[in-house]
Amino acid sequence: MATIVGLAIVGGGLFALFRLLVNSLGACLLLATLNACMVLHFAGVGPVADQAVLLACAAFMFTLVISAAATLAMRRLRWRR
Repeated sequence: MATIVGLAIVGGGLFALFRLLVNSLGACLLLATLNACMVLHFAGVGPVADQAVLLACAAFMFTLVISAAATLAMRRLRWRR
């Protein structure tokens, strides 16, 4: 979970460098989708395989919310100067 949070914060901070808000939030959506696919792939085998879809959905929503919040916060800090 800490890896997902770190990935979302760093990704959201980097996506704030895009000029348009739509591009920044679209990149957050892409990051969340890729993260959910990775969780589904790695959780699909092993002791939590029966809950892999639930974990992937949670990772998608978690990443999307945190990266979007980091993007919006960084954009506000960047344009405030």
